[in-house]
Parts: sequence; C-alpha cells; structure tokens
Amino acid sequence: MLNRKKWLLKGADRLLPLVRRVPFVVQRLALQQALNRCLAEPLRDGEFEVLRGRWLCLRIPDLGLSWFLTLTREGLRIAERANAHVTISGNWREFLLLASRQEDPDTLFFRRRLVIEGDTELGLALKNLIDSLDPDVLPVWLWRNLERAGKGLAKRRSKCESGLAREGCVSVNINVEYQSAFASRPAPTLECICSTDWRASLAINCLIPSNNSSPCASVQSSPKRLRNP
Repeated sequence: MLNRKKWLLKGADRLLPLVRRVPFVVQRLALQQALNRCLAEPLRDGEFEVLRGRWLCLRIPDLGLSWFLTLTREGLRIAERANAHVTISGNWREFLLLASRQEDPDTLFFRRRLVIEGDTELGLALKNLIDSLDPDVLPVWLWRNLERAGKGLAKRRSKCESGLAREGCVSVNINVEYQSAFASRPAPTLECICSTDWRASLAINCLIPSNNSSPCASVQSSPKRLRNP
C-alpha cells in the first residue's frame, strides 16, 4: 500500500507539469467530460446552482494551469478565459489534500495554502459545497486513488513537520561559564553594587575576576561590607 502511494505521488510529480503543454481544447474536453460524469448526481440535485451565470477560476501556480468554470444548461462548462467572479488558487498538493479529505478545508484556507480572491461569499459557498460532497458520488477507482495519494502526501508532510520540529529544538548546557552567563547583560557598575545587599556583593565578587583597576575592586577590598550585620 505504501509503495503504491509513493508511486502515485511520484507519477503525479512527473506527469502533472506536462499538462500545460497539452492544447487547451484537449484539456477542456477531457476535464469537462470528467467533471460532468463524476459530479452527475450533485449536478442533478442542483448543488452547483451557485455557479449558474457566474465564473470560478481555478488556478494552480506550481503547474502553470488555470481553468474558468461555470454552470450552463448542459452542465459544467470550462473556458480558457473569462471574467472570473471568484478565484481559488493553490498548489496541486493542496487541492489533492482537499479532494482526498485528508485535510480540513478551513485549515487549508485559514493557513492560506488555498486562497480565495474576488467574491468572498461565493468562494465560501463553493468551499462548503466541496466539503459537503460525498466521496461516493465519484467512481470507486477514482476515489481510491485520490485517497491513497492524499494519505501518502499527508503522511510525508507529517514526517517533514516532525523532523523540522526536532531540528528546531535547542539543547541547553547548564555548565555555562560566567563569561557566557554575563555576555548578554550589562556589566555591573560600582553604583549598582554598592546599593545592593552584602550577599549580592559577595556573589558578584565570586563571579567577576578581581582587577585592581576596576571600580569593583573597592568593594572587594572593603572587608567591612562582607561582615554579617
């Protein structure tokens, strides 16, 4: 099963970029027939009426592809150019996760991995429509392959994210020398030391090497300040 998932993803990585070289007439005929056949039941139930007389642009930047989609009497129609009312864009892997139900649509749009531009109300209606579609309306073979590829992609991403999380962790060494401990803090001044308790003065003198030319030397040479009150 895992080998098949990897094979599907590798095959998609190699084949999908070649789609843009296919003449648009061929793209339109293949995609238009596939959509009308696979979505025949929801089309009969009127679930796509929201697109009647309005255009949706689906844009996939990493593949250099875009299609314009609307609803007519004959069903879903695809055009090469149109005045889009709303645009939904994202990389093909995000659309795969959406179609295979491996990631929640709200998460994809909230993280802007899929982006809605234009008529936001129409875009949200289409998002909800996609989310409500029953996978059973698709041919069994198509849904199985979508699900396998989506699970493979989701698993690979979870591994990458967990690996990045481990790399982002920082180990802490408690054996830090005093030079490192005070490197990010301002050096104590005589005024600051003299205003502190004698215990603080003792602690600072233990950490900072004595230097006769340093203002701290006056504190170190004053035994009266180190006596218990």
